[in-house]
Amino acid sequence: MNPDSFVIILEICAMVLLVVVSAFCSSAEMSLFSLSRPKILSYREDPSPVRRRIWQLMSGQHRTLITIIFCNMFVNSCVSMLNDEVMENLKLSPSLTLVVSSVTGIVILLLFGEISPMTVAYVYAEKWSVYVATPVFIARKLLSPLTSVVEKFCDGCLNLLGRAAPVGLSQEEYLSYIDLSYERGTFTKEEAKLMKETFALRNKSVESVMRNRADLRFISRTASPAEISRTIREHSQAYLPVTGDGRLDTADAVLSARAFFALTPEERVHWQDSLESGVLFIPEKTTLEKALHTMKKANANAALAADEYGAVSGVITREDIYSELTGRSVELDEQPILDLVRVGENRWIFDGLATFDFMKMALSLKVEPGRFCATTLNGVFCELLGAIPQQGDSVSFDNVTLFASAVSRNRVTRMLVTVEEPGVFGNGTRKEGGQ
Repeated sequence: MNPDSFVIILEICAMVLLVVVSAFCSSAEMSLFSLSRPKILSYREDPSPVRRRIWQLMSGQHRTLITIIFCNMFVNSCVSMLNDEVMENLKLSPSLTLVVSSVTGIVILLLFGEISPMTVAYVYAEKWSVYVATPVFIARKLLSPLTSVVEKFCDGCLNLLGRAAPVGLSQEEYLSYIDLSYERGTFTKEEAKLMKETFALRNKSVESVMRNRADLRFISRTASPAEISRTIREHSQAYLPVTGDGRLDTADAVLSARAFFALTPEERVHWQDSLESGVLFIPEKTTLEKALHTMKKANANAALAADEYGAVSGVITREDIYSELTGRSVELDEQPILDLVRVGENRWIFDGLATFDFMKMALSLKVEPGRFCATTLNGVFCELLGAIPQQGDSVSFDNVTLFASAVSRNRVTRMLVTVEEPGVFGNGTRKEGGQ
């Protein structure tokens, strides 16, 4: 074999190798940039270091793209130069040189270095991206001085032309991200369900969860405390519309059942003074998301829903929206006895089986969730006391004291709750009646 033939063979082998490298660059670009945004986000906390590397590459995708394009263009230029060198060494006729050069430099390069690998990478984007991530990451590190200059130049051009505002994830992309994160163990089943139900609030309307007009009870401004108490007991309604002329459509205030029962018997005679100022109206077709935002902005716990003609069609409360989100209905009929009686300054009588959440809401207490395992006041009392309660026992947490006013069958039936100034009591102290 003469030296010229050997050189030609080496040049052809080098061309084949460069075409393979070009195919790798093209497939790397296609596979990485074909991954959906939710999938890339799910790689951020993935246990696989390669997938975390993919997230790193795509979090700075501009520089990654510059790196891949630079490598691909460099390789294609080398292929073109080698092709010219081979054609010159073969010493073919001009017409035949043109044909062979077109086949090797254009058809073969496009077919095997661009089109075919990009097609395969698009179909198997997730699998192939795992293989190309590490080489691309290394190339990006090595070429960072060059790519950083190019990136700054491109950023300057984009700033002059007007940079497009970044687009956030759509609802479908978020839901896809939640599913992928659940599959990889980032979210628990309950967390994923809660987040999906949060998105569902954007599609559900007020009329789908409100208390309809047919089931809605209202009171007049002249109603007696006994009448109000009976209405709340019989219909388990947390908020009562208040009207001046006996018609629901003219309601101009809302009475909170919790606020009413927090009044002393003397204060209940003038219950009108505890009315929530004004009344908030919300269209029944409004989404729960917008309704909750409106109620928070107006600092209202309840609102009247109005139909397209302006008539009252129901009542919606924050509890209704929250229960729709968590899947748990929060109703007054969960309380064994609705009465809570205010017996003095910062002192109330509760039923022992009333829920701890009910007391927190009624007295506006700030207690971190999960602090107590028990759900009822009697359960919390026993949890703090560490024994079967006896009449006269008392326990305290933060600035709240629980006193067992009456005990029956090993449980507190009536409990005196005293709220002192913050800092008076320690965290979870106990006192027993006989000591």
